[in-house]
Amino acid sequence: MKISTRFILIGAGLVLLIGLISNFPARLAYSWIAKDQIALANVSGTIWNGSAGQANISGVYLSNTKWRLSFFNLLTGKLAVSIQTSPLSGLLSAHVTINSAGNVAIRNIEGQFPISALSEVIPLVGVSGTIVPHLSDVEIENGRVKKVVGSITIVNLVSNTVVPEVLGTFLVELQTSESAITGSVEDVEAIIDIAGAVTLTNQGTYSFIGQIAEKSNTPARLRQNLARMGEVNERGQRDFRLEGSL
Repeated sequence: MKISTRFILIGAGLVLLIGLISNFPARLAYSWIAKDQIALANVSGTIWNGSAGQANISGVYLSNTKWRLSFFNLLTGKLAVSIQTSPLSGLLSAHVTINSAGNVAIRNIEGQFPISALSEVIPLVGVSGTIVPHLSDVEIENGRVKKVVGSITIVNLVSNTVVPEVLGTFLVELQTSESAITGSVEDVEAIIDIAGAVTLTNQGTYSFIGQIAEKSNTPARLRQNLARMGEVNERGQRDFRLEGSL
């Protein structure tokens, strides 16, 4: 069967085009995007499989960021990318999808990083520790978090406003309703007994309500601070309530 020169040229052109796209330099692509919220340095690789030595995304500093972009999701109007990065001294991996409306879905968030990595986003003065996320599903619409499913473990939590000592490890189990993101909070291995609930509404208000109690290994200074919180109930617990807005 004779193949026309026209089809040969079309085929060769397609191969060349696919080759150019698949090897398009990430450094050149970055030079085209807006840099008011995203800053990258030491960019290498391609737009499909590349890396950046340093990154600053909306005030969050990241290092050794690697990405793998899905070409087939682009055909459906979605930007899908698998990311592995290091916020300060930690490690974080996730799969991110952005649709044509700008809504973001983040799946399988795993890793660990210091609380201080969030200092530019959430002002946590005098608070330190390590965050270990196990989040299967996070959705962001119009710049607000609309859905969170999974858990977050906070290891070696220190709050200097409470007592300048390691309080312990705490577990937050998160779920989402139509009007708010809610979570249960409990101590895993700590010098205080705590049980409470956190709520983040669609309007950006939050609350943390619960009970706190001493343990046999609670240090004297912390016992004194807890005594200032008011009377204890029949189970030796004191009520607390924190509220605010983001």
